[in-house]
Amino acid sequence: MNFSPYALEELLIWQASDLARRGHYSDAEAILLCFESSEGPHSSTAYRLLSSIFVKQRKYAEAKGLLQKAVALDPKNVELRDALEGLPYIQRKSQVIRLISIVAPLLLIAVGASTFFLISSFSSRPEPIPANSQYSSLPTGTNAKKPVLKPETSVNWPDISITGVSVAKNSSEMRITFDKGLFPEACHISPEGRPLLKAVTESLAGSGGALLVIIEGHSDDLAVRAESPFRDNMNLGLMRAQTILNLFKNEYRYPESGLLAVSKGEEEPPYSNEIKTRNKNRTVTLRVLAIRRAE
Repeated sequence: MNFSPYALEELLIWQASDLARRGHYSDAEAILLCFESSEGPHSSTAYRLLSSIFVKQRKYAEAKGLLQKAVALDPKNVELRDALEGLPYIQRKSQVIRLISIVAPLLLIAVGASTFFLISSFSSRPEPIPANSQYSSLPTGTNAKKPVLKPETSVNWPDISITGVSVAKNSSEMRITFDKGLFPEACHISPEGRPLLKAVTESLAGSGGALLVIIEGHSDDLAVRAESPFRDNMNLGLMRAQTILNLFKNEYRYPESGLLAVSKGEEEPPYSNEIKTRNKNRTVTLRVLAIRRAE
């Protein structure tokens, strides 16, 4: 069974949204630029989210071009048109705020400390993102589409009873956590981890390919070394997730359409970062969903 490409596109947009929310703009941009040559239903959403990221960085010309592309792809979407029309206002307001922040010290001398605090509170407001954008994973407006990614409400999850592996289940997903860190160093899988990963894959493969496995890469809270090939812990987590994805696909023959690599970096660690458990966070967790195919 192959999953709808729209479901995977939606998950990619979700990952980009999460990265952007945490300020990892370059990683979010790298994901969204994959939609540059796409003509699928999520293309306008990708352009919309990417334009919001550029607005946050005050790259207004680039944001305008992306919004124009989004409107061209989805001309009936009122929210997109409103965002494009409101972009000049956002830019002017940003310029005013920056100007106020420059002249604030002079105003302090002129009118005293009370005026200074008033100006400072105004100039420190975060710059807004255009028109109701909250890094939504789906377009809004008159032409909005219903999600194609829907968890099944009643799932017969595979029985995974493997020493060294912890499993938590509910009605919508199953989460698999490894009791020890899989990566003693960088992205090199430990010898003890490989048989565990193989056993888990065999259990998941017994579902007939009806499961989507989101591989979430983790790291501990120590900063990467200066000589490290990884930019930061978010990048390290993504490379670890991709390493496991390649192992599942190439060695264990799990269908690539049922795999997705994402990164949590040092955020949301599965274990405490105290010294005795820190190494356990050099790992991945597997978030398993049962997905209905798009009709």
